[in-house]
Amino acid sequence: MKQSLLLLAILLCHSTYAQFQDGLDPTFGYSGITRIANTTHLDDYRIYDAILQTDNKIVTLTGRKIIRLNSNGSIDSSFGSNGFFADTFKSADGSILDIEMELKGIKLQPDGKMVITANIYKSIHTGDYSILLFRVLYNGKLDNTFGTNGLVAHSTSYTYSPNTLAIKTDGKIIVSGNDYHTGNAILIRYSNTGVVDSTFGANGIVQNIAGTIVTQNDIEILSDGRILQMLNHFKVARYLPDGALDTSFNHTGIAAITPIASSASYYSNTHAMCLAPDGKVWLAGITPYPAMPSPFTIGRINTDGSLDTSFNHVGYKDYTWDTSNQNECQDMLLLADGTIILGGNVTNKWTKRENYGLLKILPNGIVDSSFGDNGKLLTQVYGSSIMPDQLYKLLLQPDDKLLAFGASSDSVINGYATTVRYLANGKTSISLYANNNNESIFTYPNPAQNTRYIYNPTAQKVDQISIYNLQGIRLLQTDKINTNSIDIGQLPAGLYLVAIHTALKNYYQKIAIQH
Repeated sequence: MKQSLLLLAILLCHSTYAQFQDGLDPTFGYSGITRIANTTHLDDYRIYDAILQTDNKIVTLTGRKIIRLNSNGSIDSSFGSNGFFADTFKSADGSILDIEMELKGIKLQPDGKMVITANIYKSIHTGDYSILLFRVLYNGKLDNTFGTNGLVAHSTSYTYSPNTLAIKTDGKIIVSGNDYHTGNAILIRYSNTGVVDSTFGANGIVQNIAGTIVTQNDIEILSDGRILQMLNHFKVARYLPDGALDTSFNHTGIAAITPIASSASYYSNTHAMCLAPDGKVWLAGITPYPAMPSPFTIGRINTDGSLDTSFNHVGYKDYTWDTSNQNECQDMLLLADGTIILGGNVTNKWTKRENYGLLKILPNGIVDSSFGDNGKLLTQVYGSSIMPDQLYKLLLQPDDKLLAFGASSDSVINGYATTVRYLANGKTSISLYANNNNESIFTYPNPAQNTRYIYNPTAQKVDQISIYNLQGIRLLQTDKINTNSIDIGQLPAGLYLVAIHTALKNYYQKIAIQH
């Protein structure tokens, strides 16, 4: 009886922590999270962009590094040099270029090659370029057939800075960015070999939208070749295939979520754009109002550029979090069923720390309460109270699991490039009660059918594993553990408690079995 009460108490006392970390995929990384330590530069602990390859390997882009992860979250040592792109750039005569750059955007070609754009601060050997473009092979090596020795350095008399890129079906590459000299947003189109396409705009460049600097992503290429470019203050521009503004779109080629765009003094920032199958455009970002927490904000524009007032009656909607500090929506995903995942940074009201925050809404704007904790998820990526967790990018896997990319840190000095994977419904049917460090032992996957595997990164020997029902009755016991798996096929579907016994410590974990 005492043992039953003890096990029930263990289940209850850990429920708060489990709820806080709900939704994580325990088969990915460590309890759903992969962190890669920064070793050389401040920007290396922030993942700004990422792509998912056809084999479900994940390529991430920090400020200075390209890193590939296996589908389970481990570093893929077969990519580049032990998982990192490590090629050097060379000039036409073969000498190595000394380039100070910040990686900005990555896209995947149909043949598996990856095109990357970067911002260059200086180039000692060849002049002061501002846009760098290069292509990387599947194996993580530089593609020397692209540009000159694998490199396209776009030198101009202006201060050009790229933000992202898109690849057309014919292989041409469009880079979206800013000209900080004029304050304009720009588009530049290149051939699939890296040559500037002079048939686009004026000698390959479109620059005609004063005062609409692009702060982040995105661009979309429509099936007919027209281009959508996300602009700041919840605006979007649409261009014809030759780069001219499409005046059939809101009469000017530029449309906006009008109530937000007219309140630019409140520093509204557009951070994400999605194109719906019906051609409507979703915009999401941050609208910080005075004297209240800034909400996640999303709005929709019709195909003709008018505000879609069928969404929430006014064309946009704010989603507040129960906090007293600033929250920032950074990205969004439009799912096949029309639902939307918004992701960003949310200040936790209990810890006062900035954490990863996810919110799911239905097509009509109502919060989808079936996702996570009443439609929301809050994830503490690292336990530090000094520096915030920051989410920058979302991706959707073919199995509908969600990937969130960004940064975390345990101090002012130590930062980590961070990838988090969530289950599709934002719920984890078990709770991982092990501490979030490399001294924990637990079993996976969750839920499981016939076999559970033992994760033991410690030097401790597992002496015994017992499985109890929620009433505290032991149903299965395995002694002398000589393998990394347990046969659970004889247990009926339901919730159970696993007790892992070592000479130093006992570990407890609630699990689910499904047949």
